[in-house]
Amino acid sequence: MITLIRWYMMKAKEVKIKLTLYRMIEKGVAYIGGNPDELKKLFVHELAGILHNTPDEKE
Repeated sequence: MITLIRWYMMKAKEVKIKLTLYRMIEKGVAYIGGNPDELKKLFVHELAGILHNTPDEKE
């Protein structure tokens, strides 16, 4: 049987994990919203890298 203290500690840890996850998501959204030009440059750079590294199809 789980004690009240263990249950409280388990719930507190769950809440901390959820809050940390939400904080990371908020920071990521704020970063993307604050730097749209940098995001566009990064996207284009990654897309160019993917297209450059794909093997050519030979028929």
